[in-house]
Amino acid sequence: QGDQQPPPSSPQGQGQGQLQAAAPELGPCAHCGAAGTKKCSGCKRMRYCSGECQSKHWQSDHKFKCKQMKLLDPIDKLPCGVEASKKSPVSGHRGISLVPGHRKLNKVIYPYDDFLKLYNWKCNDSKYSDFLTCGLVNCGNSCFANVVLQCLSYTRPLVAYLLGKDHYRQCAIRHEDWCFLCELQSHIQRAFDSVHPFAPTNILSHLPNIGGNLGFGRQEDAHEFMRFAIDKMQSACLDEFGGEKVVDHSTQETTVIQHIFGGRLQSQVQCTACGMVSNRYENMMDLTVEIHGDAESLEKCLDQFTAIEWLDGDNKYKCDGCNDYVKARKHLTVHQAPNILTITLKRFQSGRFGKLNKKVTFPTKLDLTPYMSTTDGTDQYDLYAVVVHLDMLNASFFGHYICYIKHYRGRWLKLDDCKVHVHSIL
Repeated sequence: QGDQQPPPSSPQGQGQGQLQAAAPELGPCAHCGAAGTKKCSGCKRMRYCSGECQSKHWQSDHKFKCKQMKLLDPIDKLPCGVEASKKSPVSGHRGISLVPGHRKLNKVIYPYDDFLKLYNWKCNDSKYSDFLTCGLVNCGNSCFANVVLQCLSYTRPLVAYLLGKDHYRQCAIRHEDWCFLCELQSHIQRAFDSVHPFAPTNILSHLPNIGGNLGFGRQEDAHEFMRFAIDKMQSACLDEFGGEKVVDHSTQETTVIQHIFGGRLQSQVQCTACGMVSNRYENMMDLTVEIHGDAESLEKCLDQFTAIEWLDGDNKYKCDGCNDYVKARKHLTVHQAPNILTITLKRFQSGRFGKLNKKVTFPTKLDLTPYMSTTDGTDQYDLYAVVVHLDMLNASFFGHYICYIKHYRGRWLKLDDCKVHVHSIL
């Protein structure tokens, strides 16, 4: 992993213990995000656009939460976001603080200028800059999660955001469900405060919540866990505004997680017959590169990743200009470089369990300029974290993970679960 170098008012009461009901509103369908005209007859909270959507949402999720939500104060009498008085006759029992309502959505979720402050966080507080990095206890095949959590704990803008508790104050789901971003915030704070190794059990016990196929006590892939973790953090940011199905695509790209890890790939195809050019763009949270052939350095792997591909023979391109299948030139490049770049070397062999154990060198400073579609020459990265898989019997599906981290003071550390050592040469 590398980091890029500088880059409503409350309703009025109408009598003691009573609150004025809010005017009816059309909320989003909990399943598809369209305008919801119907309410769940049980909890009176979830809205749906059709009986079909209600049935699908019930089977997938809501049947487990409906009864719990029904125990809260009636939604029609106590609008979301209002806390009942402990003696309020509306509820008939001790006060319950309801889940905050979805925040009003602007076109920008997290301003980029605010992100730049996180990115340029210098960690001047001696509490954070001088802390002794503590290891993490292996709770049984949990090294894959330990190394990723250690890397995230040294991802500067993410740490600055979480230590500032910006998310925790506005989290829309922690009152009724488990939130990975809130838990990661607690984990990082504990890591900074601890001297001795500790077990990240609150995260490990919720692995299925992070990724559906992850399981506690099983050997898992660190890269897969990293992808699930980033996706879960992105979802947590969007849940504050109604979720991924409600927020439009362009606005989704303005979350703090997108600012940290997000970039954009460009796939350009040019017809050799008429010259028509077609550009397609895809969001990226990391890069996975092949190491086959004579690629023995990261730069060579990136050369292969961005090499020109010819679409011909059985793989001809359907050109809209020619309205025919033609030979075409395809070029994949990085269009927008992420602020934090994660690169994974694809060491497993297709159709086989064997691992490609060839040596691949990588620099401590990476210039991404040659692999960009457009650039101003400032896409330079400094290495700050490396995850290593130590295999057994040349297998890719089991083994042990360790990581190397660059401390805020500049020294490199080797982290192997509980063990932490200063490492002079990476």
